[in-house]
Amino acid sequence: MREGVGTLHFATGDRYVGLWVAGKMEGQGTFHFATGDRYEGEYVAGHMEGQGTMHYAGGNRYEGEFVADKMAGQGTMHFADGDRYEGEFVADQMEGQGTYHFANGEVAVSCFKGGAPVVGEGVMWSAERATAWRVASGGVKGEPISLEEAARIAERVGLPVPGA
Repeated sequence: MREGVGTLHFATGDRYVGLWVAGKMEGQGTFHFATGDRYEGEYVAGHMEGQGTMHYAGGNRYEGEFVADKMAGQGTMHFADGDRYEGEFVADQMEGQGTYHFANGEVAVSCFKGGAPVVGEGVMWSAERATAWRVASGGVKGEPISLEEAARIAERVGLPVPGA
C-alpha cells in the first residue's frame, strides 16, 4: 500500500506525482494526463477535490474548486483565445452567476446554464463600457439598452458592473 510522497506511472501513459495516504492520492499532487492535460491541486480519497488548477493541452486553464474530479463551485477559466470566465461551475460547465470577459474588452454578466448565458438574464458591455446590450440567444448582443438598465440587470443577476 502506497504511503507518503511518490510517483505512479499508469499503463495509460498518465502519471501522478504527490502524496499517498492508505494507497490513495491524498493532499497535494500533480496528475499528468497522457492527453497533455495536467492537474495540480488537492486530492481527497483519490479524487480531485478542493482547490486546483487544470492546464489543458489546447491552451485553456481552469483555476478553482473541484468536487469528485469535476470543476464545481467558484472558478476562473482562461481560454486560449484570450477570453476569461469568472464564476460558478457545476459538473465541468459554467452554471450559475458569472462574468465573461472577451479578449476584445467586451464583458458580459449573466446567469449561465449548461455552459451558456441564460437569455434575458444578462447584459453585455462594450470594451469602453459606454454601450450595453441585453444578452440574446447564444450569448450574443441583443437589443441595446441604457447603462442604467444594464446596471439594474447586473444587480438582479447578483454581480457588479464590471470596471473598464
